[in-house]
Amino acid sequence: MSENRKTSRKTALPVGEVLNSSSKTLGKLISHARHLQYLNQQITALLDSGIRDLVQVAAIHEQCLVLVTPSAALATRLRMDSNSLLRSLSAAGVKGFSKLKIRTAPLPHNHIIPKRKRQLPEIARQSLEGFAGFKDGKLPLRGKKN
Repeated sequence: MSENRKTSRKTALPVGEVLNSSSKTLGKLISHARHLQYLNQQITALLDSGIRDLVQVAAIHEQCLVLVTPSAALATRLRMDSNSLLRSLSAAGVKGFSKLKIRTAPLPHNHIIPKRKRQLPEIARQSLEGFAGFKDGKLPLRGKKN
């Protein structure tokens, strides 16, 4: 089977040139991703160690930096601290942002923090063991004897 189509032959560019070229679409995309990664590193360096893994830079819209977290409570906390966070970013050399937007959304699976196994308090364990000893299924009421 013969092909009658004319194929345009373009000169192949080295991969490094394509990835680092800011004039090409792929180069722009990679440059933007690197910038988001840099901003993410700057933000996480400013946050407490307990919440670093729960906050991620999601986007840039004009002079607004958008952060995402899976926790509504943490989103509220970040909103309350947004002015302080912006000042800290500026002091760290990250300029050009006048506003932070905080959104709630699930983070990628590699950011999910495993739940800690909680221990049952000793008094609760003893109470449950005591209740489990009743064979007829009736629990004793206070002040009354069965």
